Amino acid sequence: MTQFPLHTPSTAPAPSKAILSQMGNTGAETPNLVRALAEAPAALTGFQQLKAAFASSSLSPLEQEVVYLSVAKANECHYCTAQTGAFDSSLEAQTVAEAIRGERPIRDPRLQALRRFAMAMTNQRGWVSDTHIEDFLSAGYSRAQVLEVISGVALATLSSYVNHVAATPIDAGVYGQPLDA
Repeated sequence: MTQFPLHTPSTAPAPSKAILSQMGNTGAETPNLVRALAEAPAALTGFQQLKAAFASSSLSPLEQEVVYLSVAKANECHYCTAQTGAFDSSLEAQTVAEAIRGERPIRDPRLQALRRFAMAMTNQRGWVSDTHIEDFLSAGYSRAQVLEVISGVALATLSSYVNHVAATPIDAGVYGQPLDA
């Protein structure tokens, strides 16, 4: 298997050094995903920007967590599905994450509709039926949120694919650890 380094500020390409150094200044441990992404400064920057854009969507942090983990599960990402608290670290988010990981229904019907839509979007590569969209809208979501879910799908897919090719090792104490500092 091709090895991908887990960079530090001292080993990263110049444009990634500043990003990793800044993250290290927060006192939080830099996640291995981010360290792997540092190999390609454009990929690291794109990941950060997409994550920030998704985090600023009208979806609540819990809804963002549902999208991210549902897509990660559909993509069979070993690293992403181990994450909890990327967007919401509440006990409710942990319970929802366990349902997604265990392929059990989410008790909240609205969140379950969001999960089904995110997974359909992923599994069907965006070619969802009008019925999928109508079911999502009927659960109380908006057309704008259809597009926000697509942004979350893009974020989780980027992360999943990087973790697949880099065989990113799971961070110590991963449960409750966010994707970036």
